[in-house]
Amino acid sequence: MRIAYLDCFSGAAGDMVVGACLDAGVDLSDLEQGLACLPLDGWSVSAEKTRRGGLAGTRFLVQASEGAPERCLRDIDRIVRAAGFAAEAEERMLRTFEALAQAEATAHGVGVEEVHFHEVGAIDAIIDVCAAVLAFDRLGVERVYCSEIVTGKGTLECAHGRLPVPAPGTLALLEGVPLRFGSVSGERLTPTGAALLRVLVDEFDVPISLRPLSVGYGVGSRDGGSVPNLLRLTVGDVEDRPGASAVWELSTNVDNVSGEVLAHALRLALDQGALDVWATPTVTKKSRPAHWIVALSDDAHLTQVEDVLLAELPTLGLRRQRVERRTLPRRIETRDTPFGDVRFKVRTLPDGTEWALPEWDDIERIAAERGISALAVQRSLVKGA
Repeated sequence: MRIAYLDCFSGAAGDMVVGACLDAGVDLSDLEQGLACLPLDGWSVSAEKTRRGGLAGTRFLVQASEGAPERCLRDIDRIVRAAGFAAEAEERMLRTFEALAQAEATAHGVGVEEVHFHEVGAIDAIIDVCAAVLAFDRLGVERVYCSEIVTGKGTLECAHGRLPVPAPGTLALLEGVPLRFGSVSGERLTPTGAALLRVLVDEFDVPISLRPLSVGYGVGSRDGGSVPNLLRLTVGDVEDRPGASAVWELSTNVDNVSGEVLAHALRLALDQGALDVWATPTVTKKSRPAHWIVALSDDAHLTQVEDVLLAELPTLGLRRQRVERRTLPRRIETRDTPFGDVRFKVRTLPDGTEWALPEWDDIERIAAERGISALAVQRSLVKGA
């Protein structure tokens, strides 16, 4: 599988995203041809090779005769839809501007329909967003990953006056995304860059192993400083392993919990969407008998699973780490047996063969109904399978 990895060690901006794609091999003339259908006049694009901190990269430039008119989301929606882009590209462009509008509305306490874009509504910003989406389409990648994002520090001047870095709207765009504050001076993450990352990136700050095929550096407008104003893009292949995925592993030690409380907490964690949860006897630093609690969760249920473990267990915190796992394809099928209908879990092994085992809940039910041991029921069902 082909993927892209964005290394935001010096932040990100819309022109930097496009520049990195161009530097990684996307053709400018092809990109320009795709943008030509936008119903906007008085603009042109170009790219130049330049350096930041001794490293070479590509800077994407938009020249526009227009100033900075205020446009609302409805205006930009009309412009993008009139261009006739492919459905998936159009949807990503519109989602980017919708994310910008929602973030601004949240930051300023107004409705989305009341938001008027200033800098973001100008032609160069519209071109940046559309060009970035088209450029990623040209890369031909199936998934996009991103590092922790450096935001910068200090203050910036904008239409709303002097604001802290990152700007409130920028910060609202990246709720739940790992950010690093204060390491680099100035605004390194722009609203447009943040919105594009929100829409284009599938996962943030997870371990990635890949075989690089091309590397591109997108050059930003800032020059000087200890960290060069660059965005690095790596395009490469990863082994397409069936059943491979990444999940969150949550763990904690508890040495003052009863069996009843522990069972209750584990059950509630499963109810809140945990993929699995278990307790292992252990001994803690004070030589006390304890339990090591581990739960697995996907992104969608992470907060709920964390909350229930913190609420239901006498612990002061949880450890969290991203882990990779591989699962076998499986399905539940009901089979006719001498005991009646029984559910079997059927898993497909790597060599393609199938292995079926009866569900234990059905084994217990049959044993109780027939007055025989569960082990005898299991043996009979497995033999018949």
